[in-house]
Amino acid sequence: FTADLEFLLQHLSTIHHGSPIFGLGFSLGGNILLCSVGRTGERCLMKAAMAVSVPLDLSSSTHQMGSIPTRWYEKRFLRMMKRKVRKKESAMREAGLNMKMIYQASTLRIFDRYLTAPTFGFADEEDYYTTSSSLPLLPSIRIPTRLLQSHDDPMLSDKCYPDTSALERVSSVYTQSGGHVGFVHGKPWEPHYFAEEEAFRFFSSHL
Repeated sequence: FTADLEFLLQHLSTIHHGSPIFGLGFSLGGNILLCSVGRTGERCLMKAAMAVSVPLDLSSSTHQMGSIPTRWYEKRFLRMMKRKVRKKESAMREAGLNMKMIYQASTLRIFDRYLTAPTFGFADEEDYYTTSSSLPLLPSIRIPTRLLQSHDDPMLSDKCYPDTSALERVSSVYTQSGGHVGFVHGKPWEPHYFAEEEAFRFFSSHL
């Protein structure tokens, strides 16, 4: 869903008329940000946007989640999601969802197949991933946009490092280290956060 974000941007632009608005998104939040920027095109109300550690291609990234070392994170994430399911189980049963398969899901793909896809009107998990991935929308972006990814991010597939040199409005910074939404450097007692620093530099250059 990008409508919530676009509603917020419209509200902010109304009450802060003339003030520049910048968008900064991380991980799946970064995917939503890029989808919104790509879908709105020239109508985008942000002056610039930056997305960090984004699974631009959701399908291949869910396959990546099933490999070591991210497999442990996938299991932990699924446990958390299933706890949330229990709080809404009665409503989900009324909606006709297959609760047995949801609770037995051993991967995010299976979870999305039996919960996310049918809940939001997708044919299956691949339909959801294809429709909701921001990678195909990058050429449609019409505001300055920066993509920050790390090559040692265990949750991103190879498709999440596109060549942006031919894109007029999208630039990329691909680091060798930084992990997933990490990018911490400096001394342990004096850490610095490269993602936030880069965002400040990038947004400042467009003021």
